Amino acid sequence: MGCGNCGSGKPNGCKSNGSCGTNSCNRLNAYDWLLNLPISDAASACRIIEVSFNQGSRKDYFRNNTLQWFEKGDLIAVEGVSGFDVGEVVLTGEIVRLQLKKKGINEFSPDIKKVLRYASERDLELCEQNKAREKEALIRSRAIARQLRLNMKIKLFTSYQSNVSRRGLGFDKPEKDNATRKIPYPSEMASPESFGHTGFTGTCIWVDPRNNVVYIFLSNRVHPTRNNNLLGQLNVRGKIQDAIYKAIQREETLLADSVVSPEVEQNSQLSH
Repeated sequence: MGCGNCGSGKPNGCKSNGSCGTNSCNRLNAYDWLLNLPISDAASACRIIEVSFNQGSRKDYFRNNTLQWFEKGDLIAVEGVSGFDVGEVVLTGEIVRLQLKKKGINEFSPDIKKVLRYASERDLELCEQNKAREKEALIRSRAIARQLRLNMKIKLFTSYQSNVSRRGLGFDKPEKDNATRKIPYPSEMASPESFGHTGFTGTCIWVDPRNNVVYIFLSNRVHPTRNNNLLGQLNVRGKIQDAIYKAIQREETLLADSVVSPEVEQNSQLSH
């Protein structure tokens, strides 16, 4: 079944009325076109399994060190951040090895978590109980945020804290004398409410609440050597950030010019 068949809300294949029962419409899925190939050497077969969680919204890879062979659709228990998690097997065998290569993951990395076992009824029961608690936990976390006056804490950590430094408690801030600096930091048009960080490798993130702008610049200036300072000397990051502000201002100006007030429109009609 292809995604085109789901457009009407009544899939021709699985008949699940819009919620694809075969997972064929999930954009994270990959078709296992090596599924029916015989295994010539079991010792060299790929021991990594691709596992899907929460109906395909998240996927990860796990090493199968058990003596069991799992197939697509099996529910298994795997290592989690704390304890274990339950997921569905979606890919096994050589196709997983190709997926790992495509995503730049080392098949033999010790960081890959392990498959624990087939998911038991108790595992599935605990998983359902945890899912049922998610909504309650979300509501509770919002209530706690209000009680702790989280907005005040954010303002505290993103505001100037000294007359002799631009630093905030948790973030960097624009220079206070940007109007007279040869190279303003982080950019000429960033508002004083902005906060962010510029890293050693040149990567930076700056948030401007006044203008609703989040600017992220990714780089690796230390390649091929850490003595490469052209990003700062040419003010590349600041120029790009200012270009974003100018583009937003142009868009706002065009939008304002396209809106004619009722008074102006009425006067125009009277003059004719």
